[in-house]
Amino acid sequence: MEDADYWANSDRRSSPRRKVLKGVKVVYNDGHCILDCTVANLSDGGACLDLPTFVPLPENVTLRFQDGHEHLAQVVWSTSTRLGVRFLQAAEDNPEGSLKSVLLERIREIESQLNDLRNEIVTRLDR
Repeated sequence: MEDADYWANSDRRSSPRRKVLKGVKVVYNDGHCILDCTVANLSDGGACLDLPTFVPLPENVTLRFQDGHEHLAQVVWSTSTRLGVRFLQAAEDNPEGSLKSVLLERIREIESQLNDLRNEIVTRLDR
């Protein structure tokens, strides 16, 4: 992640930003965590979000807008109550891209956990 002060105090966007005040959900941790935020401003390439409280977030998150659209995004900078993200793609625009790879990785993790549980059951039954 890049320096928050640099990004917060400069306007390096290739497309103009629009001030908006609408809700968005930041989804992360394989969909297990959802944080309600407010979009402070929006451009074609990214957004600035107001956070209700400080929450450490991973580098890549999904933004779920109220109209149902989702965007994969990369956290570019953050402060304790603000977050700047760059849109990587609309999640629904590229089902063969990174969303698919994330889901396949999650399936592999769950299959591994299932195998571990099966082995534990067999071990306990053999006692």
